[in-house]
Amino acid sequence: MADLLNDPDYWRRRANEARARADGFSGAPRRSMLGVADTYEQLARRAERRRELEPTRWVKAPLPDAAPTSDD
Repeated sequence: MADLLNDPDYWRRRANEARARADGFSGAPRRSMLGVADTYEQLARRAERRRELEPTRWVKAPLPDAAPTSDD
């Protein structure tokens, strides 16, 4: 879950899904869904800022005890 919290692409996909669902509504429900989409966009921007502040922290690396792979 921590990886998703720090993945701006994940939050942007969620924002796009919320916008798509909002198209099926009108009035207050539509505004609510668009508000959800805006919140997901904010989460995406925060995830981007975290990555900018600590870029090496979010790089996925093999676990230290992982067996090496061979492409031979």
